[in-house]
Amino acid sequence: MKKIICLLLAVLFVFYGCTLRGTKENGETTAIADTTAIEETTKAEETETTPAAPSVSPEELLNTYLKNIDSYTVSTREFGTPKSYIDMSEKFVAGILYPETQYSFIDSEIEKWIEETANEYQTTAESREGLSDAAELTVSYESFNIDDTLVSVVLSGSFFAPYMAHPDDIVTTFVADIKKETLISARDII
Repeated sequence: MKKIICLLLAVLFVFYGCTLRGTKENGETTAIADTTAIEETTKAEETETTPAAPSVSPEELLNTYLKNIDSYTVSTREFGTPKSYIDMSEKFVAGILYPETQYSFIDSEIEKWIEETANEYQTTAESREGLSDAAELTVSYESFNIDDTLVSVVLSGSFFAPYMAHPDDIVTTFVADIKKETLISARDII
């Protein structure tokens, strides 16, 4: 219970600009509020101007992210060539990384899912009025060769908008029998 209270206090203090110092004594964690941060921040605001943020366009930020996406996460990619879907508007930014395989029946289903998903979240984002920041949809993938007949693609990511407390997690899978050129669903197995 003490840990939960300390965590809640930490969140409140951080929200109000305080700093916390935690110490371990006999296995117990204690939190001490340091309110000088509020006073120093107030004084600094009165005497200094805030430096301007670097001028980087949203396109440059998105392109940098997509170029370095493999360095952020380690994904398993056993087949397919990475391809990207990028969409940007004033209220919505989408970056979806997916595989282009040599199997057209898989590719068409993946592309259909991407279009439907991007359109759904773009409609959601653009229906909100008065937002200063754009909503973000980011999706990446993993692909697996299960055996000589089965392959799997897992698309996972999130959607986050300024009005949301937490992002929506997004996950979908495509399992295919490449010899029969068909997608397999859970209903086919059960």
